[in-house]
Amino acid sequence: MTIKETELLNNLRDESILTLNIYNNFRTIFFETCSDYITEWTNPTLCKFNGVSWITLKNIEGDFSWKNISNTIQLIKNVIPSLTFNEAELFDEFTIVKTNLQKNQKIKSFNTLDEKWTYVFQTADIDGDFPNLKIVVELLMCIPGSNANVERIFSDMNNLWTDDKSRFDVKTVKAMLVVKHFFTEDCSGFHDFLLGNKKLLKHIHSSEKYLPKESKTVILNTQASTSNTC
Repeated sequence: MTIKETELLNNLRDESILTLNIYNNFRTIFFETCSDYITEWTNPTLCKFNGVSWITLKNIEGDFSWKNISNTIQLIKNVIPSLTFNEAELFDEFTIVKTNLQKNQKIKSFNTLDEKWTYVFQTADIDGDFPNLKIVVELLMCIPGSNANVERIFSDMNNLWTDDKSRFDVKTVKAMLVVKHFFTEDCSGFHDFLLGNKKLLKHIHSSEKYLPKESKTVILNTQASTSNTC
């Protein structure tokens, strides 16, 4: 246990918020969770995503193959079993797109995926609207390229839940993060929205957004007891 941990634990123990056993239980759970997270993200099964690189259209001859698209279809079906494709039509769509890409090198002049695929679908000589291939492309483009957004939310959470604001209820912190990251209103629009909602204003000014000190102690003891039982 580090010096900082010991100091914090002594302060919490003096305030009758936390005991050494409860702290050790939480400490163990935290490190086990971190270990499981790292193990999951370094799991070899993630290699199955290697076959979706065809969507970048960087290697038409190598990556953009029917085998890779078939593997992608299987991957999607594992996640969304109810989703169906007409594989005969999909093969025709793939063949037309690949033929056009081999003839037309203009695709290399585009920088982003959405520009590339917009050009592909607009210029391909086909009757219809690529009903199958479009679904595959749209689903793959929904996959985040990194965990930067998640890390950004964690950072904002740490800024909100500081030592000076440690009594915020979990639901309060969650609501603040949702407002910050997912509300599309500008400042004046959000201000008008709040002024027009008296019930919400009442909740904002109330103490419900804080977790009482005694409740925090009960929660910690309950969670620790649950972890011991498990």
